[in-house]
Amino acid sequence: MTFSVSYGWRLSTSYKGTNPLNVTVLDFDGDGEDELFYPMPSGALYLWKNEELLNGFPIQQTIDIPFTYTWDGERIYLPMQKDKLCRLYKLSNTERRFVYSTVDYSWAGHPVDLGENLALPLNINAKDNAFVIKLYNKTTSSVSSVADFSGSFKANLIHCNNQLSVVYQNAAGEYWLSDINLTDYTQSDLKLPIPADSTIIAVFKAPVSEAENLIVQCPNSVYCLNGSEIAEGFPYVHNLVVESDSSFIAPLSFADVDGNGTLDILIGGESDFAVIDYSGKIMKPESQNSESPTEGISAGILAADIDNDNRVELIGNFKYNQLNVWDNDYRAKIGYPVSYAERSRTLPVISRSGDGNWYIYIATDNGSLFRNKLENQPWITPSCNWICEYGNLRRSASYAITELPNQYQTSELFVPGEVYIYPNPLKSIYRQKLKLNVMTNSDAELELSIFDISGTLVYQQKGIAKAYLKNLDVFDIPVSKLCSGVYIAIVKSAKSSKRLKFTIEK
Repeated sequence: MTFSVSYGWRLSTSYKGTNPLNVTVLDFDGDGEDELFYPMPSGALYLWKNEELLNGFPIQQTIDIPFTYTWDGERIYLPMQKDKLCRLYKLSNTERRFVYSTVDYSWAGHPVDLGENLALPLNINAKDNAFVIKLYNKTTSSVSSVADFSGSFKANLIHCNNQLSVVYQNAAGEYWLSDINLTDYTQSDLKLPIPADSTIIAVFKAPVSEAENLIVQCPNSVYCLNGSEIAEGFPYVHNLVVESDSSFIAPLSFADVDGNGTLDILIGGESDFAVIDYSGKIMKPESQNSESPTEGISAGILAADIDNDNRVELIGNFKYNQLNVWDNDYRAKIGYPVSYAERSRTLPVISRSGDGNWYIYIATDNGSLFRNKLENQPWITPSCNWICEYGNLRRSASYAITELPNQYQTSELFVPGEVYIYPNPLKSIYRQKLKLNVMTNSDAELELSIFDISGTLVYQQKGIAKAYLKNLDVFDIPVSKLCSGVYIAIVKSAKSSKRLKFTIEK
């Protein structure tokens, strides 16, 4: 018996250890072609062009990088920390220097680019449970304070609609949102209905159920807030990752996965994922992997049309060092999963290489970089443009309000082709569960009536369907109480109805 081993493409560094910092693709030298930038937690900075290190790289700083970096289109800013020494490092094609240093503060999170300024969340070293938000002016290199807080900073800053938003927990354990107006720096504060014992992983602003929602990500739950109220259907609770002191959980992402004109929330787990619609319901019908989480690592998941077929794929790095891709129907894409030598803790990065081909790049522990070739050029659309941690390299953590295309748009109450029962027929070899997919063009009160072949009513239930969702959980068809045979289902509202025929074979 013989076998062969194929050694794939790999870029390596001298770093050893876990790495929560992702690679990115950017035009560092301004020549119109992209380079690969990959920092290490130890302070080593790598930059490759056409798979060759650029002159002067790697740069080795003897100071750690505790949080992710920011890119403003011309310059990379990296937060660095060594004991009590807090520094901000600027890296560009013409400059490589520290632009801010202090022993009075330590980094509470990553910097966020605001355009003219960079927002810096900093813990106050001389005080317990206190932090400040400072602005670094890129033109003058001056640093000024815009707000200080008594409490603990949570997760990350949000930049949205000329506001800088901060979530913090006060001494009483209460969670608060503070919105800072970036024109006059006035503040407005709002108490949040998040339990005091919750651990916040990341916060975002995005139009999920309203024009603007605050999204709060915890290890095993996601909150969608309308002002100080939790949106209907939330929090969404899951067990996609095991929580422990050593857990690493990446920030979630957003996309319109089903093309219905509304944003969905994408949560990555250890070996599985969840896509949540605006009503707080999971969209995929079943778990993709029944294995219980054990390792406490979630690298996140993103949506993109990687094969240019006008349909969204779901992409993420998972347990057993696997890159997984699922088609729009949540089935594993042919050719995946692909396994690599190291575990990734970050989102895949999609980019064109110097050889003209498109690849999915995977940054991993121990400073390695792998890639997987794509057959076609991917397509980035407004519905799927959240392509890195916190949405963009400015780390805004917000989704710009835009009108997304709705492929189901119709004047009919029942969306054509989107009212059906499956599996049909229901055979004995299948799991004994029937689902009614019922999509309407607006929120609607519906009634489901099921009749046997003789016309006898055997089941009836009322429910409320949400606009342009599949509404798979609105009705619970009692399969166990139905015999083998042919049935007629009528779904009706006050003004419209649909008639369906289905068969049960026990």
